[in-house]
Amino acid sequence: MENNKGKYIHIFGVTVFSLTFIILLVIYGVCYTPDSYGYMAMDIIREPLYPLFLAILRKIFGEGIYPILAVILQILLAIYAVFSFCKNITKRFNIKGKYIVCVYFLMYIYYFMALPLYIIIKLDSLLVTAPLAILTEGITYSLYLLYIKSLILAGCDKDCKNLSIALCYAVLMSLTRAGLMPAIIATVIVGLYIAITSNSKLKKTITVFIAGAFAFGFIFVFENLYFLTCHGRLMTHTYGQVTAFSNIMYTSDESDKNKLEDENLKETFVDTYKEMYENGYGYNVEPDLNLIERGMDIEKAHDYIKFTAFGNAIYKEYGKLNITDEVEKSIYSDKIARKLSKVLIKTHIGRWLEGYISLCIQGYIRTVAYAPQSILMRIFTLVITILYFAGLFLFRKNKDVLIYLLITLISILGIVLSTSLVIMCMTRYMVYNFVVFYTGFIIMWCNRKDRIAMK
Repeated sequence: MENNKGKYIHIFGVTVFSLTFIILLVIYGVCYTPDSYGYMAMDIIREPLYPLFLAILRKIFGEGIYPILAVILQILLAIYAVFSFCKNITKRFNIKGKYIVCVYFLMYIYYFMALPLYIIIKLDSLLVTAPLAILTEGITYSLYLLYIKSLILAGCDKDCKNLSIALCYAVLMSLTRAGLMPAIIATVIVGLYIAITSNSKLKKTITVFIAGAFAFGFIFVFENLYFLTCHGRLMTHTYGQVTAFSNIMYTSDESDKNKLEDENLKETFVDTYKEMYENGYGYNVEPDLNLIERGMDIEKAHDYIKFTAFGNAIYKEYGKLNITDEVEKSIYSDKIARKLSKVLIKTHIGRWLEGYISLCIQGYIRTVAYAPQSILMRIFTLVITILYFAGLFLFRKNKDVLIYLLITLISILGIVLSTSLVIMCMTRYMVYNFVVFYTGFIIMWCNRKDRIAMK
């Protein structure tokens, strides 16, 4: 009887999701953001998989119809991901009846409330969800659910097949958004746990490291071949150095120009600093901000420094050096950003670390509560985190629940720590573990009797 009830709940949940997506698709159609056109043009600053996905659809079905087909496939992927996560996780952790409904409700919040409100598109003053957009998040949010489901099942069952599936999803996500590469590291960590608790420790440990190295190597080779085919040169996507440089440039002083011997480099720095500081951006504008405020100030400054202050300065260099090719421009920007970063980080490592820690805190808050600007959300995050760690302690003897909670924590930390190194922790980069985190509390509640029995 209970199995039939659960089956009907899953059917109902998937039906509600499907109908909601269909209604939104009819109302809004295909949605575009400023980033969409870069993916459609196979821009060199973009990771390869999503532009390739669009290009294949365009080649097969033609210019007019491929965007709607892309969105339909994204919606189908989202529906499958929701069903697969909910069905497998609720079954594995003995979640039944109304608690299955709660997991679907979390999914509904994730796709139709949280994502539209904080992440993607404003169209005619109405907000719509990621799978309706020509945007990497249209597939990465769904791929992540499939990845984390497989990783959790692999850890709980010590199942190498699910571990291999999780690694494949991690590679696909990394080729779509480089910021999701920590998923490969998390998979390796779970693989090492499986290896050291098996009968053939050394063999499996070596296999795990080889698989992890192969995953990173495959991404590198795939990117190079993609750009060789599309842009005529062996390379990986550009502009990552410029993005990381923005947060380093934020820490600088005007006197740092004296540390630069190359005149062109010095001129680029001076022009960038002048425009940044005169428009109210940079550490020195408000040196006495507290830890939370520092990260919020970096967020305000990041895009301006990257696109306007540094962008205008480097544009002058293009003219001087007669660089007209877009690929060459992007490569040169990364080169200059790398050189400036090396000099500035040595001098201002303390300021940079302050900003990094602040961004990490905000990233974590955005993972579980979305709004670090609100004192209420900060308090809520603190309380929910204490409860989460209390759960880790209380369920320390329940292997399956403990593994679920630890994998969730590792996954959150991986995304937060890596994203903060390069850019700011915008909500759209942080929400991947929202459903996974709160499903952990449902799992703890549904398994509370088992914990009592283990005392």
